[in-house]
Amino acid sequence: LSGMVSDADMEQIVGSGGRLESTATALIGAANDNGGRDNITAVLFRVEDDGTGEGRRSDTESYDTIAGDQAAPSTEQIDAERQRIAELDTQARGPSTPAAAPVPAPTGAATAVRISQRASPVPRDPTSGMQPPRPRPAPRRRGRWLPRVIVGGVLTVAIAGGVLYAVTRSVWFVGTNNQGFVTLYRGLPYELPLGVRLYQQRYVSGVPALSLAPKRRKRVLDHQLRSHGDAVDLVRSLDTAGSS
Repeated sequence: LSGMVSDADMEQIVGSGGRLESTATALIGAANDNGGRDNITAVLFRVEDDGTGEGRRSDTESYDTIAGDQAAPSTEQIDAERQRIAELDTQARGPSTPAAAPVPAPTGAATAVRISQRASPVPRDPTSGMQPPRPRPAPRRRGRWLPRVIVGGVLTVAIAGGVLYAVTRSVWFVGTNNQGFVTLYRGLPYELPLGVRLYQQRYVSGVPALSLAPKRRKRVLDHQLRSHGDAVDLVRSLDTAGSS
């Protein structure tokens, strides 16, 4: 109740002077109006003088205090103090009434009322706070990695082959054939194992490489990668110079 009703509203409702039942009902209604989270419980007591003039004694002034520099009491001292407090409490309560004899409540005696009400009619799920069981991991199958490695290797080779093929189709270079004539090639000036060539012969000029001046021959036959137009122009210039 105290979490849903402010102290000021609670003081106003309790201080209205109504009956205990109506006051408790008003408190619970105020809590429901403010949201009514969880269960709402209100316990009210009305304490009045029964005319005897006797009350419970308070002997706290006779208790000894322990200074900070004194040693803590022993277990025997604590038990003895508990016994003394229990005897004082028994004396304050007075003689006990037998349980078999019903005693009517005297006029003006203390009365109590407790009213409980659930804030929501929806029952709670007892399993709401439980965590679901973790699924067991599936057993690993041996040998599943081998097909994956094979597929990955095939894809890698295929991609590398595609890139290499695209490169060999876009570059040119100038060299000599087996007879020593200046020749135009398409591709890369390399040979792979098993006799795989990365170039193709496209044109053979009529100019022997030995007929060129040493400096020019070194520049022409350096296997420099060229575009198609650059390589064709170079070979044509050699043919024109040789024929003249």
